[in-house]
Formats: sequence, C-alpha cells, structure tokens
Amino acid sequence: MAAAVYAQRCCRRRADLPHVNRRIAPLCALASTHQADLDRHESEHARVNRLAELNVLEQVRRLRDTSIVRDSSPAPLVHGWIFSLDDGRIKVLASGYPGEEPATSDNTSVAQPETLRGTA
Repeated sequence: MAAAVYAQRCCRRRADLPHVNRRIAPLCALASTHQADLDRHESEHARVNRLAELNVLEQVRRLRDTSIVRDSSPAPLVHGWIFSLDDGRIKVLASGYPGEEPATSDNTSVAQPETLRGTA
C-alpha cells in the first residue's frame, strides 16, 4: 500500500505544469507496475532508491529492444549503472553481457567509483 500512496503523491498532476506531467508519466506508470516490489521497502528513501533502480533497468531494456541495438553486428553492450548519493558507489544493475541477469534489490554488484574510473 505504501508504494501506491507514494506513486499517487509523486505523480499528482498540476494543470500549470503540463511539461512536468508528461515527463513523469512513465515514472508514475513504472511505480504502479512495480508496486509490490516498492512495498517491500520500509522507508520512503528506500522506495525512491528502488524506483530509480527500476527506472534504469527499464531504460536498459528499452534501449536493448531498439532495432539499431538489436540488429547491430556485433551488438553493442548496454550497461545499467546507478550512482548512490548515500555512499558514493556505483551499483551495476545490468552488466551488458549476455546471460547475466539484471540485479535485484537482494542481488547487486557494487564497485568502488575509483575502480570504475580506472584510477585504482
């Protein structure tokens, strides 16, 4: 129930902000689709973080489904990463390599930002 309330609250439409309404509509739909997943998180902060992760995974899925990516030879690797403001780490949500499952809230791969920048 918490995610439904959160989705309703964050996705309120304002007549004076039609451009904002249009931009957040996909995020609102994503929150509604993954309501059960979001409800598993106790705090609003955790639900917001999970919704951001789900948004990255959805963007990766959509990009991989485009004809330019799908029909390329060799197909490019599409990665899904998210930066955590809490601890300054980059979480790898989708590796881009075939056969590797996207990360869930319980199965994540976290790398130090220095490692990812190549300055380790």
